[in-house]
Amino acid sequence: MKTQQKMKIKCLLYFFLLLSFQSCGQEKGDIMDYSSFLKEKIEYKDSLFIIYTVKEWSNRNWLYSEDYSKMYKMTNEQVQYFIGGSFYSPDRRKIIVWVGEKLPNAETIEIYSENSEANKICPESGDTIYTLSALIGIRDSSSQTWKLYPFNQQQAICYDSKDKVINVLGQYYFEKMKDHSIFVSKKYLNENYGGEVRYDLEKKTIDLGYGHSDSPLILKNFGYNLQDKFFWEKSLIWQNGATVEGYYEFQLWGDKPLKVPEIEYPEEILKLYEK
Repeated sequence: MKTQQKMKIKCLLYFFLLLSFQSCGQEKGDIMDYSSFLKEKIEYKDSLFIIYTVKEWSNRNWLYSEDYSKMYKMTNEQVQYFIGGSFYSPDRRKIIVWVGEKLPNAETIEIYSENSEANKICPESGDTIYTLSALIGIRDSSSQTWKLYPFNQQQAICYDSKDKVINVLGQYYFEKMKDHSIFVSKKYLNENYGGEVRYDLEKKTIDLGYGHSDSPLILKNFGYNLQDKFFWEKSLIWQNGATVEGYYEFQLWGDKPLKVPEIEYPEEILKLYEK
């Protein structure tokens, strides 16, 4: 099946999933206390490496990252980055990190204003706004730098405090993540990873042209929340080849490998990984 068709169906699925999880910062409920799950501190070298990566993605306006200076009356230097939470696998070869932005609620520059629905990044928010999303990383040993990828299963935007965006991601990663579903190939189903399989949607996905009768793509849950005992070993996130052989799902864009920009890191950061 054509990649564009697959992407349309996948994006539609993500749209409904994001609505169900109230993504993009629209969940305005009470702030929960997730402090017991946020005790692990990110290593200094990893913090530098990850923030540098995010800045470079933003400067290049890559994928979900945004070069604010192209659309708003502000510079990228006005964005302050912060780590909202960091989570390592026991062997330090996998990581999920929440990376946030604190930035001015800038107005749209003139060339974009005419057809813009609003003249600020977040029309209903104050002068300062916070965002938070996640990256996922893998490496072969704890002495190596990370291979990083966007992991936007849940985002929080347009909030007025760091606590509130952390709360949104906390609700997803510690309460709802186990029930999040992604398309996997029936051919590569592995009972050692993930949770419930939505066999009831198998015929529908085939009828839509998503997959083939000999190996349809069907929905399967991640199966574990971030704090669960077997998350790092058995979550569907870590099944290599669940959709395309040789790749984790977060390494794909549709059914093709995600082309992550090559970044030349400062020597002072790279030297920290030599120690």
